[in-house]
Order: sequence, then structure tokens, then C-alpha cells
Amino acid sequence: GIDFVELYGATSGTYAPQTGTPISPFSNADFENGSWANWFLTGTAFKSRPNEDNGNGQQGARYLNTAMNGFSQTGTATSTPFTAGNSLSFLMDAGNYPTLTYAALVLADGTEVLKTTGTATYILHATTWDTTPYLGQTVRLRIVDNETGSDGYVMFDDVKVKYYARLHSVTDSLGRTV
Repeated sequence: GIDFVELYGATSGTYAPQTGTPISPFSNADFENGSWANWFLTGTAFKSRPNEDNGNGQQGARYLNTAMNGFSQTGTATSTPFTAGNSLSFLMDAGNYPTLTYAALVLADGTEVLKTTGTATYILHATTWDTTPYLGQTVRLRIVDNETGSDGYVMFDDVKVKYYARLHSVTDSLGRTV
């Protein structure tokens, strides 16, 4: 029988399935407005606006890139809060320093529950996390660059969330409940 349906951009309180791609969890999750709106910055790792260049695997014209301010600069970028779905995807690369250059999913109490780092290729790679254990919770993304040496950078772009809704039962046109 039918086990679940995918919901894309459903208005709060509705369960109207739509086809399409996963949605941005908040405005400027892709940095395309050219500012740091909905991102809270600390430290000196960030220029006055998201980076603009080509050839790094980014989606669109702009993305977060701490290398543009020099490897010795450090800082964090934390997203505005959003509601966790069943999965979260983004593009990322960073120096291969798992405790110093990474992206993390952060719960409301500040706990980092999922983390990933890069491979120092300077090319953004697709990453997808299963966030089902945090479904419906208020979360944030935290991008961390605390490495001051060679390859001390993080590149990040194009955050998308995917929501599923579990159906308890469905009655088909023949009157069968599945």
C-alpha cells in the first residue's frame, strides 16, 4: 500500500503533495541575494558579502567561501532557525580538519548532532543528511572555520530540505483502505 508521500513547500497546516525538487528551508539559504541575510557571522573569516566566482561547483553565482579572506582567518556562520525535515542537502568542501572546518546541524539547545567536513579539493560536493530523527524540531546550520593553517577554509552553498508526511490510511476508489 501507500506508505508515504513527499511534500514540497506545503503551506503550514496543509498536506497537499506537490511534485518538484526539495525546497530552501529559509530565504537566502543559497546566498544568492548577495548578503549574509539569515546567517549570523562571528570572527573574521567572512568578506562583506558571499563570494562570487565560477568553477567551484556552486549552484548559482554566490556561495560562502572563507578562503577568500585568507586561510589565517577564523569564524562561524550560523543560519536562522528552521524546521528539520526528513533530509537536508547542501554543497560543501572544506579543509580536511573534522574538528576545525565543518558544517553541523545544531539543535535548539546548541548541541551539534550531525557534522561533515571536506576533502580539500576546492570543489563543492553534494552532501545529504538523514534528518528524520530531528523531524519537526527547530534546528540551525553552523558552518565552522577554526583552522588557521594551510587549507583552513570552508565553502558552502545551496541548502535544501525535504519533508515527508506519513499517512495513517488511505481509501482508494474501490473502497479499500491501505
